[in-house]
Amino acid sequence: TSKVAIYISNTVEGIVFRDKTGNALTDGDNNLSDASGDQTAVKDVVVHLFKDGGDGLADGSDDVFLRSDTTNISGVFTFQIGEDADYWVVVNSKTGNLTNGASWAEQVYAPSGALCSDGTGGIGTKGSAGNCFGGR
Repeated sequence: TSKVAIYISNTVEGIVFRDKTGNALTDGDNNLSDASGDQTAVKDVVVHLFKDGGDGLADGSDDVFLRSDTTNISGVFTFQIGEDADYWVVVNSKTGNLTNGASWAEQVYAPSGALCSDGTGGIGTKGSAGNCFGGR
């Protein structure tokens, strides 16, 4: 008999960038490495990965911190994960020179079904992919 261990690795990755027009569209600017277009990649941003604790809420009450990564010059962060589960990605807004003075504008592009702020203090579910403010 033999004993074999198989490790399956999945990747969670993304890009942190400034969307100068705030419209979540690339506007034909597919080069995030230049300063001339609508989007500009942001390096040195710390991104944290949490595994959902089972309640499906990104509230930290049962979520498990796994690790952090720092974006590279292209704004890319990457996490290798070993199991199929729900994960939360959190950007540390105090890193990577993301703030403009004392303000931090959070905008996420989210898929259909994502939970986002409804603008009145409540949470709504997105019917289609698009901008998502205060998302989780």
